[in-house]
Amino acid sequence: MRDQKQNRSTFGEQRQGQRPKSGSDDLRYRAVFAHMASALAIWVPSDDNTDFILRDMNPASERLNRIKREQVLGHTLSEILPNAESIGLPSAIHRALSTGETIHLPAQLYQDDKRSGWRKYTIFALPSGEIVTLIDDVTERKQAELKMRENLELFSHIFEDAFMTMLLIDPMTGNIVEANTKACEFYGYSRSKLKTLNISDINTLPTEELKHRLTQVHTQKQNLYNFKHRLASGEVREVEVHSGPVKILDQELLFSIIHDVTERKQANEALRQSEAALRSLIRSAPVGIGEVRDRIIGQVNDHLCSLTGYSPEELKGQSARILYPDEEEFLRVARIKHPQVQLTGHGSLETIFRCKDGERRNVILSSSWKDDQHQDTGMIFTALDITERKEAERELRKARRDLHNIIDAMPSAVFCVDLQGRIVLWNSDAARLACSDNLENRPLTSSVSGLSEFDAMLQETIRTREPISCKALPMERDGKLTFWDMLLYPLPEGGTDGAAVRLDEVTDRIHLEEIMIQSEKMLSLGGLAAGMAHEINNPLGGILQGAQNIIRRFDSTLPANVNAAEELGLSLEAMREYMSRRSIFNMLSGIRDSGERAAQIVANMLDFSRTSNSRRALVDITDCIEKTLDLAANDYDLKKKYDFRDIEIVRDFEELPPVPCTETEIQQVLLNLLVNAAHAMAPSSDHPAPKLILRIRRKSALAMISVEDNGTGIDPAHKNRIFEPFYTTKDPGEGTGLGLSVAYFIITRNHRGTISVDSAPGQGARFTITLPLKTDEFGT
Repeated sequence: MRDQKQNRSTFGEQRQGQRPKSGSDDLRYRAVFAHMASALAIWVPSDDNTDFILRDMNPASERLNRIKREQVLGHTLSEILPNAESIGLPSAIHRALSTGETIHLPAQLYQDDKRSGWRKYTIFALPSGEIVTLIDDVTERKQAELKMRENLELFSHIFEDAFMTMLLIDPMTGNIVEANTKACEFYGYSRSKLKTLNISDINTLPTEELKHRLTQVHTQKQNLYNFKHRLASGEVREVEVHSGPVKILDQELLFSIIHDVTERKQANEALRQSEAALRSLIRSAPVGIGEVRDRIIGQVNDHLCSLTGYSPEELKGQSARILYPDEEEFLRVARIKHPQVQLTGHGSLETIFRCKDGERRNVILSSSWKDDQHQDTGMIFTALDITERKEAERELRKARRDLHNIIDAMPSAVFCVDLQGRIVLWNSDAARLACSDNLENRPLTSSVSGLSEFDAMLQETIRTREPISCKALPMERDGKLTFWDMLLYPLPEGGTDGAAVRLDEVTDRIHLEEIMIQSEKMLSLGGLAAGMAHEINNPLGGILQGAQNIIRRFDSTLPANVNAAEELGLSLEAMREYMSRRSIFNMLSGIRDSGERAAQIVANMLDFSRTSNSRRALVDITDCIEKTLDLAANDYDLKKKYDFRDIEIVRDFEELPPVPCTETEIQQVLLNLLVNAAHAMAPSSDHPAPKLILRIRRKSALAMISVEDNGTGIDPAHKNRIFEPFYTTKDPGEGTGLGLSVAYFIITRNHRGTISVDSAPGQGARFTITLPLKTDEFGT
């Protein structure tokens, strides 16, 4: 194939079946070939007729395709132009070769790795069987067309979407060629109707004068006019027309922008009239007014002269420094007001003027440009005398400060409300209660929870002019229930209409009252338990004594027993044998053991119920725990269906020296922990068998007691609050919430120890108590 490519002749050489050309003809052809502006290439079909091989190309083709003729002669079309298929070039060459027709390909964009551009192809076959491709580079023309189309589209968008009235006019005829939407809205015609009108149908000028103006615009001698245009309604409007020539699609037109200035001209006339009124107003204004330029005073009104004590002649031409008490204030005003004026065109601040007689007056000084567009014309300033007002404000601030100090010193939350219950005054305790420092005009009921009946109480106290009090109002604060006393009393007549509200927190008092009530109940219950124990002791002693005497009556070592049996003809041994075989002795022993156990329980109850004088003693903690277990073992809860005797007790005790403590109080704490643990381990199908682990350890100078259960555990949300008074997770009626808080008080306050809990839901709980082994009263 390569040999075949190399053997083919170039353009101008002798071809088979052609008449040989003279040398001059060949030179002429080569000159035309070399200097023609269009790119030209000669191709022949490949042997398999699937591609075309380059025979020759002119310099224009080299430049267009960015290749050298010597490098590509003999190469195929697909090698030279790899994306020729994208523009249909191979199929066009095949068609020209097979039909003999000249094929014209429209301008298309060709792109590959080496070249890119818009090209127009002309393809025809030579009698020799060679194919000629004539290529015109139309890239610049296409880009110009695209740019022109973009410009036309941009102009069309600007023209149509502009918020100004726009017309395109034929300068030769005056006919309206196009109008935008704003023009249709302004003139009141439809677009189609406007395009049938001549500009003379709208402009009120005589026809000849209007033609003269169109000529001026067309020749660019003038492009701004003031006309009167007639609308579809017949109304005539003053307009300002900006017009100039423009060429659109080879047509010379006038592009006119029309501004309706009717209102502006009316405003100018109104401005002229108002200027006269303004000059009169300035002369009679109750504030000082003057002009200043570069801080030199110009015109001033009478009030400024009256304020300062200077005459107009004394002020005019003077530096504004004359109005200030010192240089520092003069510079301060400039330093503050100048940036304000530069930023917003207006500046205002409070300052001090020094009058001619030396008196100082407080003024509000305001300044603005006389003309924003011509700031070199200076400024207008006004001076409002506020000396009396400042003095009144100082007195008012002092009175308010004193009043606030008095109210803030009160150990209560104090609010003053208007007739609608909106807050108008409050103290610091009130702000803390409402959790906000800004309460002005906020309804009290929305600022403080728990006051649902407040509005009715407010109206009642306003109506009767009598105070109203409400005790122990419950309020929830930070997730805790608190109690407040409220006193509501009307404000004196002649001042602000409304009422004063005083709120005092009495949570501690309420809790203390409840604890006292509970203590009285517990004291009564202790006395009842002590009385019951004494009453039980009497028959219990008889039972124990009777059981003991029955056993003694069968004792063969006692002569009285033997004599009585012989008198009745009975064998004491036989009777003992009968009692033994019938387990009567065992029964009697059981009666005695049960009686003794009951006696021990009664003794423990008596010890537990005795009034403590808070006198400490050295107590064997192990013995104390055992006594408490005995008390707890008699606890059975029908509702919870648990029996303390069914709980496995694991004792893990280290030997400790006696601990200085009040035994009954420690028993109370331990009993509460044991009962709570038993409740948490009440039998259920999804919990293991109940188990209590009691530990005693020594840790340095501390005795450590822990009570651990395998119950349901404590939720983290409750863990931090279980030692709070009246906090309980049990159902209403099942607990007071005092047990653990009392235990905490006993351990921490009475014994200077600690009590803590470790727990997780479903993993049981472990309460740990630490007690000091040494106190001021006892040694180690």
